[in-house]
Amino acid sequence: MDQDLEVKIQLEYHKISTTSQFHQEVMGDYEGAYAVGISRGEDGRPCIYVSVLPDTAQDFPEHVSLGEYKVPVIVAKNFKPLTPLASSE
Repeated sequence: MDQDLEVKIQLEYHKISTTSQFHQEVMGDYEGAYAVGISRGEDGRPCIYVSVLPDTAQDFPEHVSLGEYKVPVIVAKNFKPLTPLASSE
């Protein structure tokens, strides 16, 4: 993949990844714990990587738009929420 194109996709991701519109587009009406970021797919191209709870039955989009770029969404059902530390009180 063209390195300039990869950088442009990453910049678009960083511009919109904190917006509620982006999370709504990727996550839909999913209400569980999750993590989302940009990664590389098996083909080495940029993708949106989403980690959700193992028992999630919801469908997620195959692609999302990052500016003018259509980027694949990879979903892994392996998210484990953090366990809070015991309170010292």
